[in-house]
Amino acid sequence: TSPTSSGIKQSTGGLIENKRKRSLLSSMEDFTAYQMTNTFEVRSPYYFWNQLENILGATFRADVKFMKLTKDRMGCVIDVPSKYEEFIDDTWCDSNKSHAF
Repeated sequence: TSPTSSGIKQSTGGLIENKRKRSLLSSMEDFTAYQMTNTFEVRSPYYFWNQLENILGATFRADVKFMKLTKDRMGCVIDVPSKYEEFIDDTWCDSNKSHAF
């Protein structure tokens, strides 16, 4: 297959398929998975929900559809609509306690 600039791949057999972004966490289309880490263990995901709202705003937090704590409870993975990628890059600031990547 050969990639095109529009994200559509055409196979040598003439079939065309549209490759849309999917989250690695939930496989939802047009979502991106982000991981947040922390320097201490948290009891519940509410700490990270509050971090999202404080740093990126209530509108952003409302659009996040899924959050899963990591096994060590020192981080989480979230599903964010792909439309926010540039906003996150421009807005997110790591602190001494938490990081996003």
